[in-house]
Amino acid sequence: MLAEFGIIAPKGRHAIQKTIPEALEDAENQLPDLARAILSDSDEHLLNINQRIADQEHCFDMLVSRSHNAQKIMKVAGICPITATAVIASIGSKTDRLSLWCKNLVERRGFKRAIVALVAKNARIIWSLLSNGTEYQPI
Repeated sequence: MLAEFGIIAPKGRHAIQKTIPEALEDAENQLPDLARAILSDSDEHLLNINQRIADQEHCFDMLVSRSHNAQKIMKVAGICPITATAVIASIGSKTDRLSLWCKNLVERRGFKRAIVALVAKNARIIWSLLSNGTEYQPI
């Protein structure tokens, strides 16, 4: 929409977050009032979404700060608070077949080895789904 009025923004969320306020402040860009109103509303919506994301990330950070196991998992490169808490939740107190397998593995081999085994199992499942073109069917 902005390109129609000569306003070009690089791709990406951060670029558009910078471009929108500049476009709204520029009285010389001949942006129609309706487009300016829609753009202003979109900018406000984007700011609200960003705040909600930040709030959720703060919640995950608080969960991790209270979980010794999550802190251990996050020492692995590429593991963030969301992933760490998801792994712990998947090994939680569920009674499905996979959770029971994970709990049994933790008891026999320890938490770290269970994490590696779960990741390897998930990698094999993902590879199989993609190579065979099938849908995941939980057991």
